Amino acid sequence: MTKQSFLIALTLFVFSLASKATESNAYLGIEFGKSTFEIDSSKAVVDGYLDGDSIASSVIAGYRWSNNIVVEASYIYSANNLFGGITDFSKAYEAKAMAGYTIDINRYLKLTPLIGLSSWELKVKEGILLNPGPEQSAKYSGTDITYKLALDYIVTDSFIVSLSYGQTNLDIGSSSSAQFGAKYEF
Repeated sequence: MTKQSFLIALTLFVFSLASKATESNAYLGIEFGKSTFEIDSSKAVVDGYLDGDSIASSVIAGYRWSNNIVVEASYIYSANNLFGGITDFSKAYEAKAMAGYTIDINRYLKLTPLIGLSSWELKVKEGILLNPGPEQSAKYSGTDITYKLALDYIVTDSFIVSLSYGQTNLDIGSSSSAQFGAKYEF
């Protein structure tokens, strides 16, 4: 109930501020980078799997009003299944809905802190290497508060290079990602 109240209050706040905007821009983007999951030892189902680094990719869609209020939705997929199940592996899906404010540092740089909700799912499986028995596996999921800090460099009026760091405080630990990408604003 608390997460729903938070999302409703955030939505009403953003749209009340955005209603004063006269000009706006939508954007689409992709980002690639590193994602890390850290699981509390008391919640780990797969023996020894307490954290893992993965390769992450994101698809982003957002809207920025002229008063610098931003809403953004993103879908992130990350996995570390590089060796076909020989070693322990994980894959994660995360859908985020966030709102924030863009701070103009100068003509070319913009800093945007965002906060919102993340609906996520993490699957982990023990690899077959040095494993004497059947492989253990676990599936975790939830909806939690997420944060993101994005630094945008404006190359042209519609092409932006982005560097971002995001963190989600999960029920079972935490998830973080550092990514580099590009956005197209129209």
